[in-house]
Parts: sequence; structure tokens; C-alpha cells
Amino acid sequence: YGVSYHPALMISFSTKRSLRYLVERLYEINKELPQRIETEVAILYPHVIERLRSKHLRVTIAVTKDGKVIKDKQF
Repeated sequence: YGVSYHPALMISFSTKRSLRYLVERLYEINKELPQRIETEVAILYPHVIERLRSKHLRVTIAVTKDGKVIKDKQF
């Protein structure tokens, strides 16, 4: 169809193991897909932090609204 696409991965809630598995699966689908991956991280705006706390979620990596990198934090 000639449509450009890139798989986007929200890595803030993923383990290294699950990311590796996903990359392997993408490779099985199309060998070019792993090179086209775009990673995204959660930005911790106040309303996002409140939602994470309400669900007791942990982020493996995220960024504060001021640009500070946060790793492995439970909310």
C-alpha cells in the first residue's frame, strides 16, 4: 500500500525481558521492524502521577515535566 509506519513502544512500563521478546516477535513478522522502532516514555505531569498512584503502578523509566529522568519508581 506504500504507507510509511514505525512501531512505537511505550517503554515506561516494560521490563528488559519483555522488550527483548517484543523485538524478537517484530523481527519474526518483518526483519526490518526492529530497526524502525520508536521508543516513548511517560511524562510525569501531576495528573499522570495521580493516575499511576491510584493504580499502584511502577515505571521502569519516565521523565518529569522538567526533564529529569526517573528510573524504577513505584507510585
